[in-house]
Parts: sequence; C-alpha cells; structure tokens
Amino acid sequence: MYIELVIFNNFCMDLLLEMCALCARRRKPSKLRCVIAAAFGAIVATLSPLAPSAWQTVVKILLAPAMTAVFFKPKSGRPAARFADMLVTTFVFMTFTFLAGGVVYASSYLFKTDVRSHAALGLAALGGVICLLCAKAAAYRRSSSRAENKTVQLCVDGKSIDCKALCDSGNLLADPLTGLPVVIISKEIASRLGDRPAEGTIEVSTVNGGGSLPLVKLDYVQVDGAARPAYGAISASLEGCDVVLQATMF
Repeated sequence: MYIELVIFNNFCMDLLLEMCALCARRRKPSKLRCVIAAAFGAIVATLSPLAPSAWQTVVKILLAPAMTAVFFKPKSGRPAARFADMLVTTFVFMTFTFLAGGVVYASSYLFKTDVRSHAALGLAALGGVICLLCAKAAAYRRSSSRAENKTVQLCVDGKSIDCKALCDSGNLLADPLTGLPVVIISKEIASRLGDRPAEGTIEVSTVNGGGSLPLVKLDYVQVDGAARPAYGAISASLEGCDVVLQATMF
C-alpha cells in the first residue's frame, strides 16, 4: 500500500469526523483549522506504527484531544467553561471515530477486501464533507428566510424593558456550564438595563454578524408570556432589532 494513499484516506476521514463533531456540537467550522488538524492527524496516524509500542499507545491516547484542540475553538471566555466545552467536543469526536472504525470494518467484511487500501474510502469521506457543508449552508439560508419579529421583555435586577426581537432559528447558542440559552442584545439595550459585569465572552455568528462578544447574566427573557433565565451577548452591530432570540425560546 502506498504511503500517499494511506495519508489521503486518513486525511479525508479525519476531516469528515471533525465536521461531524462540529455539526453535532452545532458549531461553525473553521476550514483552515479543520484542514490543519486533519493533516496533523493523518501524518501522525500514518507514522505512528514506526514508533515503539509504548509510544504508539501514547499517540492513540493523545491524538484525539490534540486534534480537537486544533480544529475546535471553545465559545466561552471562562476557563472552566472552555475546558468543559473542549472536553465534550473531544468525547463527541472520539465517539464518531469509533463509529467510523466500525463502519470501515463492516464494509471490509462485506466486500471481502480491506477498504482502507482503496482510494474510494477517502473519496467517500470527502464527499461526506461536501454534503455536510452544503447542508449547513442550506440550513443557514432557511433560518434567515424564516426569521420573524416579536416583542419581548428583558429583566435585570427587577428592571424590565420591552424590546423588538428577531426570532433566528440559526441562533443555537447556550452557556456551556449552565446550559442556559444565550440571546444577543444591542449595546443600547444593555445600557438601558444598567451596567452588568461581563462573565466572559462567547463566539457568535448569526444573520446579523458575529465575533467575540461579552456575556452578561439576565434575570429572564419573556417571550409570548413565558419567562426563561438566560445570558445576553452584547453586540454593537445589531440592525433592525434590539434582541436576537435563541432558537429554543420561540
């Protein structure tokens, strides 16, 4: 078996597994970080059989966490939340890796050949990556077209204000530690609610833009008469609304 084929198959499979893990965690993939992580994993996995058996064991244990640290960027600025975010993603990535290993083994048994020795494995994985990217792009367009506005109420320290909110089904943000939903609020609304200490930052990407935004705790957000505790990510670039609701809140 040519080493180029082994690296190609490993690279494509790693790229697919990274995309699956990011989709499962509902995160936007960074193409550059994913490619670098996949290339790193493919090279290490290909060369690891040449190492002593003890080092091979070390590689098997540390490779998945190392790759996750490259392709995944935690969304919260708090150290404990970032660590928890990274730990969960590593577990999800390893789960998909084990599942893929089972599929490859079953395919080899079914077709009476080691599919790892054929470029079709890498091409199929590459096709899976393209399908996932296309599906994410289509879902993003649908969430933008279905957006609607509501009047909601935000409350902090007993002070409530009415706001114009955008219902964005593409906003799936949640605090990693508490699981509370994260809404995006304008800088003007944050000022009206009073000064609140930021409890960290969160990476945001929605129909209204994105970036690393400061995160503050809200007492509750009331939507259609139902009040829910939540966090608010403060944005200086919201247009056409005061708040972007999280998908589970409407």
